Amino acid sequence: MSDHILTPLQQLNLFIHMSLDYPDDSLFYPYLQRKGIKIKVIGQQVPVPSLVRTKFKEKYNTKINQIVEPEIIFENTTTGDIILLECKTSSFSNNLEDRGAKQALGYLSLENNTLRQYLGLSTESTKVNDLKVLYSTNNKYIEELDIVLDNLNQKLIGITGNLDYEVIGIETNSNGIYINLNENQGSKKIKISKIAPGNINGSVMYIIPLDPSINFKDEYGLKVIEEKIKTTLLISMGRMAGIKDYQFSVSDVCNRIIPVWDIWSPKAKKKVKRLVIRFLKRIIGEMKEKKLNVDFDGVYVKVYKCDQNTADKLRIYLKSIQFNDVFNETEQIEMGEFIDL
Repeated sequence: MSDHILTPLQQLNLFIHMSLDYPDDSLFYPYLQRKGIKIKVIGQQVPVPSLVRTKFKEKYNTKINQIVEPEIIFENTTTGDIILLECKTSSFSNNLEDRGAKQALGYLSLENNTLRQYLGLSTESTKVNDLKVLYSTNNKYIEELDIVLDNLNQKLIGITGNLDYEVIGIETNSNGIYINLNENQGSKKIKISKIAPGNINGSVMYIIPLDPSINFKDEYGLKVIEEKIKTTLLISMGRMAGIKDYQFSVSDVCNRIIPVWDIWSPKAKKKVKRLVIRFLKRIIGEMKEKKLNVDFDGVYVKVYKCDQNTADKLRIYLKSIQFNDVFNETEQIEMGEFIDL
């Protein structure tokens, strides 16, 4: 019995966890990594072929998406297959005017070689079709979503080749998080997390706490970002405090708080980097008011050589509840300060 419906952002993070190289006793089971499937890029926009869009409009007098933006583009390192992940909380209508339908038609209109060229991948495949769209959704919507996608795929017959698609169901209960697969031998249920979603620490679950393409106004995600930034400052400042002048960049902070930073799309990174800068300005500003010998110029966080007493004050502050207790702060974040980017 499902207890919790994962949001698209939670699903995105779950699939990232499934793609990482974890040992056997980890909180998350790296199902995709064990299958030889790795992340190519996160949040990359993909253009839908213009000829397909033109033909579809002529036939049905309605438009389909010019671009699609899968949560993740995967590559199977063994077979060369490309998989585009789209995360949904539920199914959607097959009405051609429905937003979800227009998006799905965009995915189903993609052409293998065209997409590979766009991504800078080899087109020397011996297979007829090694491109697939993977939809993930709450487990109870698997059949409904599969029917909708089949119906939409039928409408593309005669306009473009039929693209493979698959629907994965996500199920949660008090014992953890599971994915349900439909395979040739029948359905298969795989446990991905040993802990239920509500019991997983936010900084552990959310490799990407906020995604501009999904929801950039989530207060919980903002809190997780702030917590990760403060943890990074604790580690980066505490060990060298007072010994010598040193600095680290905003990019260093971003790479530490978001481990998949290097494979995230430039568009998403640009917006998140601005958010991190605003957090750093506020956090370092508060530290400067306490005369803790630190500074931030918008590019680099700077920690200056100081006497032992000042260095000890910095370390004590970095370990204090006042600095670290992000989720229980009485002072609320002013949303407008951070999301108007």
